[in-house]
Amino acid sequence: MLGSDGSLKGNSLANLSALLTLQRAEEVYGFVPEKYGLTEAEAADIAMVFSRFDVNEDGQLEQSELRSLW
Repeated sequence: MLGSDGSLKGNSLANLSALLTLQRAEEVYGFVPEKYGLTEAEAADIAMVFSRFDVNEDGQLEQSELRSLW
């Protein structure tokens, strides 16, 4: 997670996974946080949660991955 000063906070492995997820979203899908009214920190928070459930790291949540949400 990014702090208000832009620095990483929390678990380093989770942060790395989130940042890689966010970077992949930007490179592959052209994701730009500002286009959706998000700050970089908010996008990093979303990417952190997303990366926890995207077990096979393909950038998509499959049915089996969604089932783990409940």
